[in-house]
Amino acid sequence: MITSQSIPYWPEGVELHSSEIADIFLRQHHDLNEISAVILKEVDGRSSILDIATLLCERYDWPLEQVEADIVEMVISLNQRYLINVYEGRTWKSILRFSFVSLLFFLRTLQTARFDVKKRVPLSPDKKMGRTFIIILSYIFRSMLIPLAILSVMLYGFLSMLELDALPSALIFFTGVIASFTLHEFAHAMMFIWKAPPEEHAFFAYRRGAFQIVKRRGTPMAEFMIALAGPLFPTIIGISGTLFFWSGGLFPSSWMIAPWIFNVVFTIHALTLFPPFADGKRMLEAGIAMRLHKKLAVRKDESV
Repeated sequence: MITSQSIPYWPEGVELHSSEIADIFLRQHHDLNEISAVILKEVDGRSSILDIATLLCERYDWPLEQVEADIVEMVISLNQRYLINVYEGRTWKSILRFSFVSLLFFLRTLQTARFDVKKRVPLSPDKKMGRTFIIILSYIFRSMLIPLAILSVMLYGFLSMLELDALPSALIFFTGVIASFTLHEFAHAMMFIWKAPPEEHAFFAYRRGAFQIVKRRGTPMAEFMIALAGPLFPTIIGISGTLFFWSGGLFPSSWMIAPWIFNVVFTIHALTLFPPFADGKRMLEAGIAMRLHKKLAVRKDESV
């Protein structure tokens, strides 16, 4: 939750200029008015929003309450566009609030910009697979840890009452969800590194309950392959695990629920191949673009 106690800071790949914010990775420029530029010059990664508001009010004799509210709204707006990151602190109160809000976002019962704090994390600058994987895993684990732990405990309690394989099911659910989302985003990142020119950069963007690799739009074929790679990787693992289960080579025969949980948490990513989801939409758009390019090429050849 972004409040006056939050500490804004500039992520790597974003630069503040005199009259604009430059997104170096996406090659975008966002214009600023004079007042916004004055305010954002005070963002140093150490001062809270309240500190910035107090400093500006003392300097320009502005009303503190109004300025504080305006800066909070400005930071929320920039944060929603991944142009500024926010540090929320690590007090017990903030940790408990973060955990509760994360659970609500994970369950899709709370979707408000003030609570939906986003973060922009640059991927490995040298595009090494190992570092990229660790970056993605660490932030997915951090974001999903508490909501998943709560849901895993609830699953354990429910299956225990039914006298089923509660412990392995809960553990597979917890580790499987984190692993499947990590592999999903890692596959996107690796396909981007393979398909994109060396000068192109991407960043890992995460919010409560959602993750994505953000980059500049490439060729239709590259966009199609990048979008396909994410859902395909965990789906293949889920199908492979199911085949191993039926062959008796992966899970003990006494486990009744755990193998199915393993299958579901991985193969459910196949649903994102369809247009209602972001990956499906990108694949559809890329497919249409490739078809149009092919038709234009044919017409050009015919006219020659």
